[in-house]
Amino acid sequence: MGNFAYLVEDNNKAVAATITPSTEDTLYLRANLVTLPVAKTFRTTSKTGQDILFDLGSALAIDLVAIVNHNMSTSATITVKAGTTSATTDFSQAMTARLTDAFVLLSSTQTYRYWKIEVADASISDAFIEIGYVLIGD
Repeated sequence: MGNFAYLVEDNNKAVAATITPSTEDTLYLRANLVTLPVAKTFRTTSKTGQDILFDLGSALAIDLVAIVNHNMSTSATITVKAGTTSATTDFSQAMTARLTDAFVLLSSTQTYRYWKIEVADASISDAFIEIGYVLIGD
Protein backbone atom coordinates (compact mmCIF):
# COMPACT_ATOMS: atom_id res chain seq x y z
CA MET A 1 0.00 0.00 0.00
CA GLY A 2 2.99 2.32 0.24
CA ASN A 3 2.69 3.14 -3.46
CA PHE A 4 -0.54 5.02 -2.91
CA ALA A 5 -0.28 5.92 0.77
CA TYR A 6 -0.37 9.61 -0.12
CA LEU A 7 -4.04 9.29 -1.12
CA VAL A 8 -5.96 9.60 2.14
CA GLU A 9 -9.65 8.81 2.53
CA ASP A 10 -10.60 12.51 2.51
CA ASN A 11 -9.14 12.74 -1.02
CA ASN A 12 -10.74 9.52 -2.27
CA LYS A 13 -13.26 10.64 -4.91
CA ALA A 14 -14.96 7.23 -4.81
CA VAL A 15 -16.28 7.88 -1.28
CA ALA A 16 -18.85 10.44 -2.48
CA ALA A 17 -19.62 8.66 -5.76
CA THR A 18 -22.80 6.86 -6.72
CA ILE A 19 -21.66 3.25 -7.15
CA THR A 20 -23.37 0.79 -9.50
CA PRO A 21 -21.94 -2.74 -9.75
CA SER A 22 -23.06 -5.17 -12.47
CA THR A 23 -23.84 -7.71 -9.70
CA GLU A 24 -23.83 -7.54 -5.91
CA ASP A 25 -24.03 -10.13 -3.15
CA THR A 26 -26.71 -8.87 -0.74
CA LEU A 27 -24.50 -9.72 2.25
CA TYR A 28 -21.45 -7.85 0.90
CA LEU A 29 -22.80 -4.51 -0.30
CA ARG A 30 -21.37 -1.86 -2.63
CA ALA A 31 -21.04 0.61 0.25
CA ASN A 32 -18.19 -1.58 1.53
CA LEU A 33 -16.12 -0.51 -1.50
CA VAL A 34 -15.54 2.86 0.15
CA THR A 35 -15.88 2.00 3.84
CA LEU A 36 -12.98 1.40 6.18
CA PRO A 37 -11.71 -0.99 7.43
CA VAL A 38 -10.77 -2.76 4.20
CA ALA A 39 -11.62 -6.12 5.83
CA LYS A 40 -15.33 -5.34 5.35
CA THR A 41 -15.67 -6.33 1.70
CA PHE A 42 -17.90 -6.06 -1.35
CA ARG A 43 -18.64 -9.15 -3.45
CA THR A 44 -20.03 -9.76 -6.89
CA THR A 45 -22.11 -12.84 -7.67
CA SER A 46 -19.82 -14.00 -10.48
CA LYS A 47 -16.09 -14.01 -11.20
CA THR A 48 -16.28 -13.12 -14.89
CA GLY A 49 -17.59 -10.10 -16.78
CA GLN A 50 -18.02 -7.89 -13.72
CA ASP A 51 -17.87 -4.10 -13.60
CA ILE A 52 -18.31 -1.36 -11.04
CA LEU A 53 -19.37 2.10 -12.23
CA PHE A 54 -18.53 5.20 -10.16
CA ASP A 55 -20.47 8.39 -10.92
CA LEU A 56 -18.41 11.16 -9.36
CA GLY A 57 -21.21 13.71 -9.89
CA SER A 58 -19.03 15.97 -12.05
CA ALA A 59 -15.85 15.66 -14.07
CA LEU A 60 -12.89 15.40 -11.69
CA ALA A 61 -9.16 15.12 -12.37
CA ILE A 62 -7.95 11.59 -11.60
CA ASP A 63 -4.48 10.06 -11.91
CA LEU A 64 -4.72 7.00 -9.64
CA VAL A 65 -7.15 4.09 -9.34
CA ALA A 66 -6.53 1.33 -6.81
CA ILE A 67 -8.19 -1.78 -5.40
CA VAL A 68 -7.19 -2.95 -1.91
CA ASN A 69 -7.79 -6.33 -0.26
CA HIS A 70 -9.13 -8.39 -3.15
CA ASN A 71 -9.34 -12.12 -3.88
CA MET A 72 -8.17 -11.96 -7.51
CA SER A 73 -5.20 -13.83 -8.89
CA THR A 74 -2.31 -12.20 -10.70
CA SER A 75 -3.96 -13.53 -13.89
CA ALA A 76 -7.02 -11.31 -13.41
CA THR A 77 -8.02 -8.98 -16.19
CA ILE A 78 -8.71 -5.52 -14.77
CA THR A 79 -9.46 -2.48 -16.91
CA VAL A 80 -10.08 1.08 -15.77
CA LYS A 81 -12.40 3.03 -18.06
CA ALA A 82 -13.69 6.59 -17.93
CA GLY A 83 -15.92 8.88 -19.89
CA THR A 84 -18.30 11.78 -20.15
CA THR A 85 -21.20 9.29 -20.09
CA SER A 86 -21.78 6.06 -18.18
CA ALA A 87 -20.72 4.14 -21.30
CA THR A 88 -17.12 5.09 -20.29
CA THR A 89 -15.77 4.92 -23.84
CA ASP A 90 -13.41 7.93 -23.72
CA PHE A 91 -10.50 6.43 -21.77
CA SER A 92 -9.22 2.93 -20.99
CA GLN A 93 -6.11 1.60 -19.25
CA ALA A 94 -5.19 -1.86 -17.95
CA MET A 95 -4.53 -2.43 -14.25
CA THR A 96 -2.26 -5.20 -12.97
CA ALA A 97 -3.44 -7.34 -10.07
CA ARG A 98 -0.96 -8.16 -7.34
CA LEU A 99 -1.46 -10.54 -4.44
CA THR A 100 -3.75 -8.32 -2.33
CA ASP A 101 -3.98 -5.05 -4.24
CA ALA A 102 -4.07 -3.61 -7.73
CA PHE A 103 -3.40 -0.08 -8.82
CA VAL A 104 -2.59 2.03 -11.81
CA LEU A 105 -0.98 5.44 -11.99
CA LEU A 106 -2.55 6.81 -15.16
CA SER A 107 -0.20 7.84 -17.95
CA SER A 108 -1.63 11.36 -17.62
CA THR A 109 -4.34 12.95 -15.48
CA GLN A 110 -7.80 12.24 -16.87
CA THR A 111 -10.84 14.41 -16.14
CA TYR A 112 -14.16 12.56 -16.37
CA ARG A 113 -17.37 12.16 -14.41
CA TYR A 114 -17.83 8.42 -14.90
CA TRP A 115 -15.21 5.81 -13.95
CA LYS A 116 -15.57 2.06 -14.33
CA ILE A 117 -13.49 -0.86 -13.13
CA GLU A 118 -14.03 -4.01 -15.21
CA VAL A 119 -12.82 -7.28 -13.69
CA ALA A 120 -12.71 -10.94 -14.64
CA ASP A 121 -10.74 -13.77 -13.09
CA ALA A 122 -11.72 -17.27 -14.22
CA SER A 123 -8.67 -18.76 -12.50
CA ILE A 124 -9.74 -18.15 -8.88
CA SER A 125 -11.51 -20.91 -6.97
CA ASP A 126 -14.12 -18.52 -5.52
CA ALA A 127 -17.32 -18.00 -7.51
CA PHE A 128 -17.15 -14.23 -6.95
CA ILE A 129 -14.87 -11.20 -7.02
CA GLU A 130 -14.22 -9.67 -3.61
CA ILE A 131 -12.88 -6.15 -3.02
CA GLY A 132 -12.18 -4.46 0.29
CA TYR A 133 -11.67 -0.85 -0.82
CA VAL A 134 -11.43 1.28 -3.98
CA LEU A 135 -9.43 4.47 -4.25
CA ILE A 136 -9.96 6.99 -7.06
CA GLY A 137 -8.01 10.22 -6.78
CA ASP A 138 -5.33 12.61 -7.83
